[in-house]
Amino acid sequence: MKRKAGFFFFIFLNTILFGQQSIEVLQMGGIRYYVQNAGVNFENRGKPGFEVPKGSGVYGIRSSGLWVGGQDSSGGIRLAIACYDSSGRDFQPGPVDRSTIQADDTSYWNFTWHVDSAQVAIHKSAYNNSNYTAPWVIENWPGSNSRPGDYSPVLAPFIDLNQNMIYEPDSGEIPYFKGQEAAYSIYNDKRPYHQQSGTQAMGLEVYQMVYTMSELPQVVFVQYRIINRSYSRYDSVYAGIYTDFMLGFDGDNYISTDSARNSYFCYNGYPYDSNGYLDQPPVMGVKFLNARMNKSISFNWNTNNYMGWPETPQEYYGYMKAKWKDGSEISDPNSSQKSFLFQGDPCKGSGWTEYGSSGIVPGRRNMLGTTGPVSLNHGDIIKLDIAYIFTQKQKSVLDNICDYYIHADEVQNYWKQNISGLARPKIQGQLKCYPNPTSGILHWELPHEKEAQSITLCDMQGRCITINPAAKEMDTRKLAHGIYLLRIQDYLGNTYSAKVIVE
Repeated sequence: MKRKAGFFFFIFLNTILFGQQSIEVLQMGGIRYYVQNAGVNFENRGKPGFEVPKGSGVYGIRSSGLWVGGQDSSGGIRLAIACYDSSGRDFQPGPVDRSTIQADDTSYWNFTWHVDSAQVAIHKSAYNNSNYTAPWVIENWPGSNSRPGDYSPVLAPFIDLNQNMIYEPDSGEIPYFKGQEAAYSIYNDKRPYHQQSGTQAMGLEVYQMVYTMSELPQVVFVQYRIINRSYSRYDSVYAGIYTDFMLGFDGDNYISTDSARNSYFCYNGYPYDSNGYLDQPPVMGVKFLNARMNKSISFNWNTNNYMGWPETPQEYYGYMKAKWKDGSEISDPNSSQKSFLFQGDPCKGSGWTEYGSSGIVPGRRNMLGTTGPVSLNHGDIIKLDIAYIFTQKQKSVLDNICDYYIHADEVQNYWKQNISGLARPKIQGQLKCYPNPTSGILHWELPHEKEAQSITLCDMQGRCITINPAAKEMDTRKLAHGIYLLRIQDYLGNTYSAKVIVE
């Protein structure tokens, strides 16, 4: 990121003039929503922050947050939890030093960078005009890092025109983001004490991109890249999304899981949504796009029962594994599955659903969906892409649920075809590998001390192994003799390759 003398005054002045702050509102699509930089989104300073349709004054979500949890080498529970709750937060703004595993000054990073395609287009065409002033977000995009310490050299993706790993907006370089409008945040869980979960920190660094695509105006996408910066290995790690639904009037809702689509959703329990969407009650869903949603559960706000609000690390972690506060499992009356709450089909009226079940009264609902378990070593990354999908085409509750399934499939296909492999200019380069040929330890180096995002080694038959992105060497003595291709992708998406001969 480019820095100037008197930077803190510069930041303060520009924050006043241009409004860049820790909470930003995005509204170029059909939804008006708030984004923060500490794990919670769609919340506006304690109030609902996901207005859909935009301008209606009606809200689909009260708040939504990231949950990560696992076990350390001694079996202790470590958590990083973000949700709508007055007891505090586990996350804070800023990156983590890769050597000391300490967080940088949170006040320095207490921003959410809000950028749109129009700003970028203007900057690309006018950056070298003498009378042009770049918008705050482009001038101060946290691309290359100049802070003292061992932080990742690239903290936010950008188009690096001269490939020197330094973000230079004055030379026409621009932020790289998806969609027509996006909000970018960097945060970590290195608080001295986790106010929400009550555990020690895991040492996580999170890069969050929230964005809207013009072709899908009633869908919000969120991309998480969660890195274990600590030197600890965590096992049985789950990562997921907690959502406190509102859906107009929040006292008449039901919830459901569509495990086949890796989704959970909220819908009206009655044909009419009073003080909300009235006679056209919609469906509000959360969908995992790049990962299998392996668990789902919901809980209430009464801390005194086994299905209530979690109060201990064991209870938070248990919910991530779809277990109630007392450790018991979900019990589906129609099948033996114990992983998903209300995994029926309200559209067809089949399976285990709230809709039509005797004794289940509609009310305020939340839901948690998680993926895992996985092991997380030093430098390992959890990639999580999420879509928040609003569907309101029919007047019938059940018809809108049927439409939600179709809509969710359309979003998945769109993401796969247009977003997951969204191209940016990439550089093909040669790695420095030594010794090569090798019969022992192979070392490699990326130019300009770039940080690897992924590393693979493939033989000539196309069989590949994945290597920890933090690694700088590997032992080849157990490999068969022959020729291999070592490929490394950096954070900007540039790929580097080298042929390696193992003797």
